[in-house]
Amino acid sequence: MRNILVTGCAGFIGTNLIAKLLKDKNNFIVGVDNLSPYYDVRIKDENIQSNRNNRFEFIFADITDEYMMRTRVFDKYKFNTVIHLAAQAGVGYSIEHPLEVIDTNIKGFDIVIRLSHQNGVSQFIYASSSTVLGDHDGIYEQKSPYGVTKATNEAQGRMYAKLFGDMQITGLRLYTVYGERMRPDLAIAKFTKAIYDDEEIHIFGNGRIYRDFTYIDDVTEAFKVVMESESKHNGKVYDVGNGKPYSLLELIDIIKNILHREDYNKLIYEGEKPYDAKLTTAWASGLRNDFGFYCKITIEEGLKRYCNWVNIKKKE
Repeated sequence: MRNILVTGCAGFIGTNLIAKLLKDKNNFIVGVDNLSPYYDVRIKDENIQSNRNNRFEFIFADITDEYMMRTRVFDKYKFNTVIHLAAQAGVGYSIEHPLEVIDTNIKGFDIVIRLSHQNGVSQFIYASSSTVLGDHDGIYEQKSPYGVTKATNEAQGRMYAKLFGDMQITGLRLYTVYGERMRPDLAIAKFTKAIYDDEEIHIFGNGRIYRDFTYIDDVTEAFKVVMESESKHNGKVYDVGNGKPYSLLELIDIIKNILHREDYNKLIYEGEKPYDAKLTTAWASGLRNDFGFYCKITIEEGLKRYCNWVNIKKKE
């Protein structure tokens, strides 16, 4: 039996990842989350309930509280693998609440990785973000406190890989993840709802900022492949994305076509936000070379799946 700790288990990525890992009856999963009210907690409660299983246990805990994490989590279970997803999300949010984001994302990361090593965890996998690259001109060009915290996590991961040679540490740098159960504040969720309900879409800038959109099943599969692989590349960070960016206007056109709303035209243009990157695009060959993994789901297919899920939820 593989015992796995997943932090941030009530979030979008954590929920989908746990659902995938539970398909293997040899996995026992402990999920930790502090149920932050950054968005509707009822969504997080629903996410937890969706994974109810005798091989999944939820623990309410805050990763920034070392005593709580030690006594409620690490003293109670012996883990083979820790998958660290917990973070205070929101690029824009980090501009207004930098200390909160720094505390959760840097201090919290440090507590979880140190406790993992102290308790004999052999494998630590964490989520990074394309925000570490800013406008894609270099890893030290972050445009927000959130991006800085994620770049710091990558530095922490590399440092601890050298200090903790007996624990395999791998970072997965995620590029604009979307799909079922995604947060309602994310662009694709907002755009789809607006087109579906014939509401306005507010575009910041000219709509020609480009993102490498990555479907949730590809992301969760990347975590699973890395977790199950015997490949050893301690301290490395890998991009998880398709390597094919689309503009926001192209994205909206695809959603319009899927929803048969080609006539939709309620775009409201506003001033661009200084912290929005102009371009993100993954270097996809790293995971392929070291783990034989690459993202397979196109933007068209991923959006079809997501829109179908939204349609089902609306009918419930």
